[in-house]
Amino acid sequence: MSGSAVNGCWKNDTEALFEIRVQTKSAEWTHQANILVGTVSIDAERLTGYIEWTGGNKEDIDLQTGQSAANDNSYMEQYKAVLLVHPTMSSGYTTEYTLYDIDKNGIPELIVREKAVWYYIYTFDGTKVVSSEENYWSYSNCLYAYDGNGIAVHDGGMGYLHVEYVSLFSMTDNRLEWADTLMSTEECSYENLRAFLDTLTPIDDFIPITDDSYLTN
Repeated sequence: MSGSAVNGCWKNDTEALFEIRVQTKSAEWTHQANILVGTVSIDAERLTGYIEWTGGNKEDIDLQTGQSAANDNSYMEQYKAVLLVHPTMSSGYTTEYTLYDIDKNGIPELIVREKAVWYYIYTFDGTKVVSSEENYWSYSNCLYAYDGNGIAVHDGGMGYLHVEYVSLFSMTDNRLEWADTLMSTEECSYENLRAFLDTLTPIDDFIPITDDSYLTN
């Protein structure tokens, strides 16, 4: 396969596990991932390649080492530097953080929580850290995992009407943006909303920013 390029495209109605295997004289590289639509491009002569996922995320690969950008831990040091700009405590609350792969590209986003309800989202674009707008969400434990690109956020409950809702926020151009309302007490009961939240997996593994164990190999 030396000197050639191989491209493949998969289109499926349901999510399935695919294995992409590339073998050269110096290395054999195997990649497994759950994808709906994906494109792989391999240049065996240069021993490099990439997989481009649905939504435009691109994962670069070094075929000599079998490593991808998603396995490159360079983002860890940059995330550590980000933590240094946040106060360790604010308004009596410990500033905390966690890692969660919002866009499912293999590189987790850094989520920082200040004052229990202020959330700061950072992503790594392969070269540098990109920050999103800060978010005020009403509850200290309001984040839930989402199967696709995004996180579910439980918010609201303030004011005269006391409307609560669960919103989907997704990564777009390396920034977190509102994408959809998944459920609202304007259209359902509070019991139904809480029952829906019970079906989701909470993102609640926050630790103090003084503890960098999540960012240590």
